[in-house]
Amino acid sequence: TTEIYTLSLHDALPICLDVAKIAPDYRVYLLVVPKTHLVSAADATEKASAKFGPLAAELQNLINQAQADGIDVTAAQAKLADLNAKVAQANGLIAPVADSILPLSPTDWNNGTAGPILKSARETIQQARTLLVGARQDAHQMIVLLGS
Repeated sequence: TTEIYTLSLHDALPICLDVAKIAPDYRVYLLVVPKTHLVSAADATEKASAKFGPLAAELQNLINQAQADGIDVTAAQAKLADLNAKVAQANGLIAPVADSILPLSPTDWNNGTAGPILKSARETIQQARTLLVGARQDAHQMIVLLGS
């Protein structure tokens, strides 16, 4: 059988009061959702960055092989150095992000300190991603330079 439940005003009033209290008193939702997204973004950026280690090693092998074949690898070597520098800089930016936002509490949101920290974390993640895009472009240009 199917039972239909109805709420009387008497039953609904306590629920409405609780819901009304959640918004101003428990700002968890304003903080937990951005924290979750930012930690996930930082983790994804770290995973993307980790893929550059094996790529850089393979590109160095290609440079060594091209050099052994008598090809001028000066430009490719410079691109590899640039790639490695960008990845290292991205790693340095992204490493402290999770630790800076995970301790934030609703009290931090209420007193105004969480907002700037979340904004800074978001900007840092974007800077790291931009560096990794540049590193990927360096890798592509190296492959073109080496004719591989």
